[in-house]
Amino acid sequence: MIDINTQWQLNRDAQLCGSEDEQLVATRAMIDSALADAHTCLPGIIDSFDPDAQTVSVRPAIKKLRYPDNTQAEWVDLPLLVDVPVAVLSGKGYALTFPIESGDECLLLFSERALDVWYEQGGTGEQTSMRTHSLSDAFALVGVRSKPHLITDYNADEVELRSADGKTRVRLNEEGWIYLEQGDIRLAMGQGEIRLTAPTVTVDGSLVVTGSVRGDSSGAFNGDVTAGAISLQHHTHPGVQSGGSNTGPPL
Repeated sequence: MIDINTQWQLNRDAQLCGSEDEQLVATRAMIDSALADAHTCLPGIIDSFDPDAQTVSVRPAIKKLRYPDNTQAEWVDLPLLVDVPVAVLSGKGYALTFPIESGDECLLLFSERALDVWYEQGGTGEQTSMRTHSLSDAFALVGVRSKPHLITDYNADEVELRSADGKTRVRLNEEGWIYLEQGDIRLAMGQGEIRLTAPTVTVDGSLVVTGSVRGDSSGAFNGDVTAGAISLQHHTHPGVQSGGSNTGPPL
């Protein structure tokens, strides 16, 4: 079975050399045939993910063109790759993990030597197989995207951890601000302050304030403040007689 690269090389060599150097043509065909099965990297599509083993089954996304009868070409699927280790961004006891599902795109990186012993034991060791650049020795780097799956509204100025649709984001910028955004809720932290914007804020537990509490820039709250059922703006004091005098301070 000859692939498209070998067939092209054979045709070119036949044109250049005619029948005078058949050994050169044959040698080149052998070399090209070997190189056609020396894999370096390919895009792939995730078939399934095992979070415990942190491996995926991946189907290479690019077919190979071969000539099974040396004349008629056909496109051939590469086999499903199983037990492929996922590249997890990590260092010094920390890791950044993402959920992976069927249909996610990835980049398959093929090892120069067999991975079996290293993958099972770690450290350094002797290779147990002489295979090189094989489909059996791949890593999956999840996150490579084709044009139909590009990230929308890509932020070119800040670091982001976000959902693909952009509805939930954590942003970090050069001014030292960190933003947490989800819909119409926004939490900003930086330059010595915390800003929270939300339609409703619920505190389930004790709220301890050791500093001052103020409203707008004038120091006033815009709106009423209620403690229990008592309104700050509209409460009354029973047992007093109307007149020109003021009540005493709050007790």
